[in-house]
Amino acid sequence: MKKITLIMSLFMASVAVQAQSGTEVVLSQNTDEVFLNTGVSCPGGDNWYMRDYKLSEEGVTEDVMVVGVQFAVQNLSFAEELEVYAYDYAGFPGGFDILNPPTAIASATVEVGPADIGIKKTVYFDTPVQVSASSNVIVAVVQPFISGNQLFMAATAAETKSSYLAAENCGITEPETVAAVGFPDAKHFINLLVDTTLSVNDVLAGNVSVYPNPSSDVFNVQLPSNVVVNSSSLVDVLGKTTGVVYSNGQMNVSALAPGVYFLNLDTNFGSYTQKVVKQ
Repeated sequence: MKKITLIMSLFMASVAVQAQSGTEVVLSQNTDEVFLNTGVSCPGGDNWYMRDYKLSEEGVTEDVMVVGVQFAVQNLSFAEELEVYAYDYAGFPGGFDILNPPTAIASATVEVGPADIGIKKTVYFDTPVQVSASSNVIVAVVQPFISGNQLFMAATAAETKSSYLAAENCGITEPETVAAVGFPDAKHFINLLVDTTLSVNDVLAGNVSVYPNPSSDVFNVQLPSNVVVNSSSLVDVLGKTTGVVYSNGQMNVSALAPGVYFLNLDTNFGSYTQKVVKQ
């Protein structure tokens, strides 16, 4: 392992309060939003700033949509595009390797620059994802390259759970608590945004595509990669099952009489129904 060389930022950040709207709930392991000069950084970049949100321990009791992240930078040398990830990963940090990370369930990119110092930023994932209340959602704000940019995540005076840091450039390829690497005051400000009100059918309706519709032979069913079909059926207007099922992204209706049918999918996100027309 390389020698760990971590340096502290000497800049004081200010806080900009941003109101939350509608159905979003902010899960935070920081006790306030007063940003201090206690950030930590591996010199030159390649930093992974991370938090582990065990949703059931954060008061989540039902399925939620993971929609985004809030964070703030305390200092940086120049503008840089950061990557933001969410992982559904049990047992963190054990086995988590930044050189071969698990598949993220959600991601986004955001550019930060000197004008963003001390400003709370909200970043929404490209595609929100639904998770259960028993999930462990790992949030990571990442400098993807050793760019020479001396970036520090904003920190606060107190936290309810530990912050984590990893950086290949400093020989930390498996996340460690900031206390374990000698910087217990580097309590990263990284919040997780979830939405508690989108119904299962709303989630699927916005992400499932059935085409062509009408069709004379095959309905193609396009699903997000994280949706698993447990069972399926196609029924007529009287509720009679036709025997047609979902297979390899399609439902073959070439043998059915023309008419209106209802395509039913039972998935890991709940049930989905759509009216289709056989020509």
